Amino acid sequence: MNCKRLLKAGALIATMAVLSFSDVFITEINYNPLSLDTINGDNFEFIELFNPGTTPVSMGGMAITNGVTYSFPANTSLGAGQYIVLAYNKDMFKQRYGVEPFGVFTGHLDNKGEKITLKDTVNNLTVFSVDYKTDIPWPISADGAGFTLVKANSNSNDPDSAAWWRASSKIGGSPGAVDPDPKNISPIYINEVLSNTDDPHLYDAIELFNPNDGAVDISGWYLTDDKKVPRKFKIPSGTNIPSKGYTYFTEQDFDKDSTNPNSFSLNTHGDGAYIFSADNNDSLSGFSHGFDYGEIENGISFGRVVDNSGREHFVPMKELTLGNKNSDPIVGPLVITEICYNANNGTDYIAIKNITDKTISPFDPDRPFNAWRINGIGFYFPKNVTVGAGETVLISSDTITEALFRQIYSVPASVKMFTYPSNLSGKGEKVSIEKPCDPYWDKNIDSVDSIIPYMLVDEIKFDNSSPWPVCNLGMAISRKNPLVFGNDPSAWVAKVASPGTISSIFSRKAGISTLNHVNWSFKNNSFQLVLSRNSNVKLSLYDIGGRSVFSYASFLRSGANSIPCNIESRAAGTYVLKIQTDSDQMQIKFPNYK
Repeated sequence: MNCKRLLKAGALIATMAVLSFSDVFITEINYNPLSLDTINGDNFEFIELFNPGTTPVSMGGMAITNGVTYSFPANTSLGAGQYIVLAYNKDMFKQRYGVEPFGVFTGHLDNKGEKITLKDTVNNLTVFSVDYKTDIPWPISADGAGFTLVKANSNSNDPDSAAWWRASSKIGGSPGAVDPDPKNISPIYINEVLSNTDDPHLYDAIELFNPNDGAVDISGWYLTDDKKVPRKFKIPSGTNIPSKGYTYFTEQDFDKDSTNPNSFSLNTHGDGAYIFSADNNDSLSGFSHGFDYGEIENGISFGRVVDNSGREHFVPMKELTLGNKNSDPIVGPLVITEICYNANNGTDYIAIKNITDKTISPFDPDRPFNAWRINGIGFYFPKNVTVGAGETVLISSDTITEALFRQIYSVPASVKMFTYPSNLSGKGEKVSIEKPCDPYWDKNIDSVDSIIPYMLVDEIKFDNSSPWPVCNLGMAISRKNPLVFGNDPSAWVAKVASPGTISSIFSRKAGISTLNHVNWSFKNNSFQLVLSRNSNVKLSLYDIGGRSVFSYASFLRSGANSIPCNIESRAAGTYVLKIQTDSDQMQIKFPNYK
C-alpha cells in the first residue's frame, strides 16, 4: 500500500467515493506530548487519520465533534493509503516535525483520557470513535513520556479497547506516516511495591516479574516514580530475570545518592512505580508498565492482581513476598456486597458488610470527625456509628425517603440505613470504601490545614456490559463471596434487587472457602447453592419463633446444586436459613418471604 503524507491543505484527489463507516480510522493520537524547552507540551498535540481502502473518500461534511473540534472543508478528500494530520498549533507542530499539519483543531486533548469522534454531520452518523484511556492496560508511555498512541497490528476490532493500540516506536511518534513496527520487546511487569517502611529493618522496594517463557535482559531499562519522567534509576548491566521469575530493587539502589537528580524515593502517602524499556543506544523503546498507588499502612505492600477478565489491579497484599509469587489481596474488614444502580423509582443502593467477628467503628477513634467514606457517591459515615460483626448496612439514594425505601423493599427497622446524594450511574462507575489515616502536613503546600489521607479498603469498578453481569431495570449485582477479592466481574451475579433479604452472618475456616453463592428461589421453591469444592452440606430453616420448618443434609459436588425445599404452604413472614459446609457457616435472614 502506498502510504503518502497528506498534511497541508490543498492535496486533493479528483475522484472521490462517499465516506462510509470504517473507511477512515484515527490511527495516532498525541494527547500528552513532551514539552520542548519552555514550550508547553500541549502545543504539540495532534490526531492522525488514515484511509485504509483502495479508493479515495470525500471528507466534506465530516467533523471531529468530541474531545476537540474541527470541520473538514467541503472539497477535502483522503486518498487511498493516505493520512491527514490535525494539530493544535500549526507553527509548533512544524517546528517539531518539519511539516505543516493539514488543519488546526480547537480545544485540547484530555490528559486523563476522553472520547474522540469523527462524524458525518450531513447524515448525523458516527464514522469512527475512540474513547482512549491513560491507565493500565493502555500504553503508559503515551501519557507524558513522549510517545504517542498508534494503531496496533492486533486482532482487536474495538478502538475503545487497549488491545487496538500500542505506543509509538519512538518519542514524538510518526504523524502522517506509517509508524515503524516496534522492536520485539518482552514485557516485564511491576509486581509488588513496598512504600511505607517505618520499620528500620525494611526498605522501600519495587519488584519486577517476568511472565515470558524465557529469561529477559533488562540491562539499561529505567525505573521511576513518575511516568512523565521515565529516566530516573537506570537498571544495572547484567540484570536478567529468569522465566516466570522475579527481581526487586530497594531504596538502597534507586535512592542511594540523594544528591543525584535522578534518584527517587517512594512517597508513603501515594506515588507511582513504573518501568520503561530502553535499547542499546540508551533510547526509550516504547514499552512501559506500572501503577499509581495510594496510602498504605506500615509494612504492607501493594501487589499486582489480574482478574478473570484480564484487568490488572494494584491492591494491598496479605503478605510481603518480595522475590516470590504474590499473596492474596487483603479483603475487608468492610466490603461492598450488593450494588443496585438500575433501580425502579430512584431506589438505588449499596450494601456494605462487616466480614469480621469484631465490631467496626468507621471513624478515626482519635479524631471522630475523620470518618470512613464511600468514594464515588460522596458518602461519609456519621459520627459514632458502628457496624457489628457480620452486620450489613445499606446506603441508599436520597431521591426517596428512608421510610419509603423500607416500605418498598420490606427492610426491617433493625437494618441500619444511610443516604447519599443523587443516584449511581446506570452505565457503571467506581465506588470504594476508604478509611482515614493519620493526618500530616505537606511542606510543599502552603496551607495551615493538615492533609487527611485515605486508604483503600474495598473497591468495585462495575459496568453494565459484559463481562460484568448485565442489570435490567430493578436488578442488582450481588457479590458471590464477600471473603474474596471483589473487583472482578466473575465475583458478581445479577439478581432481583432485594435489600430486605441481605441480613446474614458468614464465617469460614482460615484460608478455606467452599460456599460461593446461595439463593432461595421462590419461583422454583428450592435453594440454589454454588460450591467451590465437594463438601458435606447441612441446611436448616427456622421460622421467626425458632421452629424448624425444613432440614437437609447431604454430600454435594462442586458447582451448582439445586435443593427442593417444599415449603410453599408456609405462611408469609421472616425465616432464618442456616447453612454449614466443611469450611463455611452462614446464617441468612429472609424478612419478607412471600
